[in-house]
Amino acid sequence: MGNSKSKAAEAAPAPVATPAPVPDVQKIAENVAEKPLESPPQAAKVKKTEEEIAAEEAAEKLAYEEYLNPHQVLTTMPPVYPQHKPEQVVEAPEPIAVTPPTPEPEKEKEEDKEDPALLARIQAAADRLEAIEGVMRVRKHLSTSSVSTTRLCRVPKDYYDRPMIERAVCLSLESNPCSIDQLCKSIVFENVNFDPSEAGATTTSSSESESGSLSYDPSYSRYYLLLVQYNAKFSSEKLERFLQKLRPVDRRLPKSKYNLQLAVDGDKVTGFTHNSVCPFGLARDLPVIMASAITEVSPPYVFMGGGAVDVKLGLMLSEFTRVFKPLVADVSEPRLNE
Repeated sequence: MGNSKSKAAEAAPAPVATPAPVPDVQKIAENVAEKPLESPPQAAKVKKTEEEIAAEEAAEKLAYEEYLNPHQVLTTMPPVYPQHKPEQVVEAPEPIAVTPPTPEPEKEKEEDKEDPALLARIQAAADRLEAIEGVMRVRKHLSTSSVSTTRLCRVPKDYYDRPMIERAVCLSLESNPCSIDQLCKSIVFENVNFDPSEAGATTTSSSESESGSLSYDPSYSRYYLLLVQYNAKFSSEKLERFLQKLRPVDRRLPKSKYNLQLAVDGDKVTGFTHNSVCPFGLARDLPVIMASAITEVSPPYVFMGGGAVDVKLGLMLSEFTRVFKPLVADVSEPRLNE
């Protein structure tokens, strides 16, 4: 019996599940579109009193202060990086004075060395040109003065190293021998106490002197040219007394206005170098003084500088006095044992 029931149960078909109905989406959408959306209910707005607003602001401020520091209220904001340490400021060290090394002088190049022989030749050529220029000035002055008894003589280079008697031999001719008394020299003096306000004439050009007018005051000038013999020595005191007496008594200057010394700038004043000074061809007009002892020379023919060291000028004494009209004064004394 039991078996029959189980067989019947196995033979009965299993019930079939009914599928759920499919919703009509289009219909639902139409229904939703037809119904207006309802806004959610809004809470009723309650107007706060001033006391409530002030209480809320105080609570917010208190909460912010507690946020900053729960134990202390800060008046300033804390540093962004509390753990950061400020950098130490290190002062710059003082500059150390460093002395630059002294550069060693450059060695003189062989090609830059001056050739002594070449320099000597150049200097000799310059001296020769200067001598030629000086002699040309002398010759020009002799020509314009119509001096015809002159003789320009070339002497050896060691002329001034020789004794007086040998110098006279250098200037002698067979027909006209020269004596020591005929050897003269021109010396330029400067009155270092010269006062321009006391001078009787102003300096003019040499052209005016050639025309006959004086360019100086012979009685009181700053410079003087003295012609004196080699075998005599001059006296500056005699020369000062002589010049002082050239003026009348009422215009005579005191002795303090005269102090004659050898001119330091004689080369510049005369235009000639040492041992070549000649009264002819001077660079400027000068009063000429001649020692009175020269007037006693026999024959009356004298020798003097000719514009160059190795050139001497000889001429008749009469022509010298005609051209220069020198002041003749007793200003020298003979040298003894010479």
